[in-house]
Amino acid sequence: MKRKELSIIETSVVCMIPRGKDKKIPLKEITKSIGIDERSIQSVISRLIMIHGIPICASRGINSDNGFYIPINEKERSEGLRSIKMQTVNMTERIQSVEAANLNTWNEGLIYNYQESLGV
Repeated sequence: MKRKELSIIETSVVCMIPRGKDKKIPLKEITKSIGIDERSIQSVISRLIMIHGIPICASRGINSDNGFYIPINEKERSEGLRSIKMQTVNMTERIQSVEAANLNTWNEGLIYNYQESLGV
């Protein structure tokens, strides 16, 4: 088995990600602890998954129920992949809609509604 050397940041991130869905860690907590922005952390997590083969999953719940974890069984893996599979379906539908849109007539028949103030 070939050894895969992790960078310092990759090591920091993977060491923060707990084993088991019940112990998941939110992205904001990782960014706060490591001190780099969310996009960079997401990029590191993507590399950990795609290049190093680490099975990191995400739970995308409402507010406090989101976070990253490494699944400890097939049920947790399936649950962790559910949201990304749905995102893939939604992105595919979005691509198809944009590809099918007529670039010359897309705005015909649209009725625009404006308000004077947002009341904020």
